[in-house]
Amino acid sequence: MIRKKFFFTVLVLMLFSLFGFAQNEVLSPLHYNPAVAAKWQEAQILQKQHLHNYRANSLYTDTLSLPFLDDFSKDTVYPNQSLWLDSSVYVNPDFPIAPVTIGVATFDGLNSKGYPYDPSSVSGSFLSDKLTSHPINLGSPITASDSIYLSFYYQAQGRGINPKSSDSILLQFKAPNQPLSQAWKEVWYHLGYSLSLTDSASHLVMIPIRDTAFLQNGFQFRFENYASQNGPFNQWNIDYVYLNKLRTKSDTIFKDMAFVYKPQSLITPYQSMPWEQYIPTNMRTSVNTYIRNNDATVDNTSYNYYIKDAY
Repeated sequence: MIRKKFFFTVLVLMLFSLFGFAQNEVLSPLHYNPAVAAKWQEAQILQKQHLHNYRANSLYTDTLSLPFLDDFSKDTVYPNQSLWLDSSVYVNPDFPIAPVTIGVATFDGLNSKGYPYDPSSVSGSFLSDKLTSHPINLGSPITASDSIYLSFYYQAQGRGINPKSSDSILLQFKAPNQPLSQAWKEVWYHLGYSLSLTDSASHLVMIPIRDTAFLQNGFQFRFENYASQNGPFNQWNIDYVYLNKLRTKSDTIFKDMAFVYKPQSLITPYQSMPWEQYIPTNMRTSVNTYIRNNDATVDNTSYNYYIKDAY
């Protein structure tokens, strides 16, 4: 009797294993952002140690002066706290295709901890990420004659998942002297779309600021996206946000020579490997790096890598 039970148990386990191995492998996207989640955990530890505070709302409360410029090239997953109040967008160099400069702010359905706003959500578009500037002084002596423009680049999808036609990204301006319920005004938006093979570039938007309701000390602007809230989906990339005076609608050329992507790893054939595995022949003999000239004129440039100890 004992032998029969043992035989039956082994047979069941063998059949379970056969059915298990017969299943097809499926490639599915992550439903959270491990880089942001790790940074959030690190921030919590630092906060407890009273060494640093990653929450932007408690830092840099002074009103900013022109110019305002962020190309999101800072090596961090969160926006620059000296410029922005929010921490829900993902600053990264990986999602954009052919960006203006290395790094963008990616809007999706994940919160500042790197997890979905609503994991149980299955459909619909809801207000998700925000990127709000600190208050900016557009008051006296600045006037409408100073020709103030806000410009930025946007790209849907990138290397991520495209926003649907029911999704959107929008830009709002704040009139600081208006009641809070009426202060924020929508000035631009774009509905979701799929990035085609012939549309890999970022698109430039130029918005003049002439309304005296906005030309006040304490002016703010913010980007928001409406997306599915159950994961890193319906993505938009925002890049090179620039606000300044004495600009025109044709002020679309930026004298900026910039890296586009992260350089290749200096080792081959892998991105990284254990030190015990490394041998000098794993060092690359050449490295491909993409640099973009955002100027209208041809500029010569060069760069060098110095390997101090290949062994």
